[in-house]
Amino acid sequence: CVDLNEGSYNKENKSIVIVKYIREIKTKNNDKMAFVTVYDESVELEGVLFPLVYSKYSSILQVNNSYVISYKLENRNDKLQAIIESIYNLN
Repeated sequence: CVDLNEGSYNKENKSIVIVKYIREIKTKNNDKMAFVTVYDESVELEGVLFPLVYSKYSSILQVNNSYVISYKLENRNDKLQAIIESIYNLN
């Protein structure tokens, strides 16, 4: 696992994080997805869970819980964003 601020672009990263905020939305196709704010001791980061990933992990996702996330970093609108691919509960 690496600190969020040490992740690599276009490469799978794993970090231990705490979820600060979850915002669920519906896509044009009426599928649920979510935007989350996660943080570790180094930085706070916005993340996105697309519908397939969100449907798989929404039942374990809670604010103030700790997780290991697998993600890729990308720049979106001049902001760093994590595309979250998997979540493992540490609680």
